[in-house]
Amino acid sequence: MKRPSFQFYPADWRKEPSLSTCSLAARGLWIELMCVAHESDEYGVLCINGKAMSDAQIARTVGEVPRVITSLVKELENAAVFSRRQDGSIYSRRMVADEHLRNIRSAAGRLGGNPNLLADLPNVESSNGLNLVKQTNKQRTTPSSSSSSSYKNLSEANASSSENRSAGTSSEFPRFWDTWPRSERKDAKGKCQERWKRYRLDAIADRIIAHVELSKGSTKWIDGYEPSPLRYLSERRWEDGEVIIAEYSPDELFVFEQYNLILGAKDWPEGVFETFSQDRSANIKNFVRLGSKDGWISKYFEWLSNNLEPKAGYGFDWCIRPDIFLRAREGNFAALQVAA
Repeated sequence: MKRPSFQFYPADWRKEPSLSTCSLAARGLWIELMCVAHESDEYGVLCINGKAMSDAQIARTVGEVPRVITSLVKELENAAVFSRRQDGSIYSRRMVADEHLRNIRSAAGRLGGNPNLLADLPNVESSNGLNLVKQTNKQRTTPSSSSSSSYKNLSEANASSSENRSAGTSSEFPRFWDTWPRSERKDAKGKCQERWKRYRLDAIADRIIAHVELSKGSTKWIDGYEPSPLRYLSERRWEDGEVIIAEYSPDELFVFEQYNLILGAKDWPEGVFETFSQDRSANIKNFVRLGSKDGWISKYFEWLSNNLEPKAGYGFDWCIRPDIFLRAREGNFAALQVAA
């Protein structure tokens, strides 16, 4: 189901350097094309049935003659307002990057379920009066893929938990412990297990484990500020609310994109960006600072594509190394081969 709207920031639109150099007519065409790209089967991309829209098709879509559209599209392209895929399709870098981040957050949200569903379950409170759901006004719930399935899963978890309590064991704690990332803070396993049993957390184990999985990709945890598992359980951290996921910025995703479009098409190893890496993010930022002219990243990757054959040692991280870029800029082809 297509979304009826998309985010638009007037301040960003008016302050965008490349766009501000274009004529009023070109800027008007671009906002029209953004609306068309919003309705596209490939979000943010101007294509029909998987093929790039021609200037004539764009002209018919916006109600203008092809000659005028060709001129305005050229003006926008010369100002680097948009990018093109390998097949020539025009796309908005911002829209494509936002869609990628939106998909990541959507997938992450499905992991957590909706904590409010727990309030509808019978026996939510344990026999000692400990409330399993401590919802606050500040907490932002994550979307569930299906309320009925979540209810069913949690009901089954409660049934399983009752059996485990009668046996005096916890079947879900090992899953929690195995999910927790390895670090110096991962200690006091015995106390953690005792706390798990005391709080009777088997009933919401899926929710807790999903929150840990999600948190492992958060900015705080990646930066080394994850709590100890004992503190996590004692302070009921899974109730803290929304987890801020560490993500690549749109500018960093653009570098991945250009690499995959240009070098990936020549059988170079794919630049994988689904999993965030703090070190790689820093390396990309350093790489982007190496040049200043419009389009230099694409031209650099094109140079590598035309002068080098893919082999062991080559790849995205190799390409963005400063020493590799400097050798390419100097035309030191022999040094490049040795560096691989």
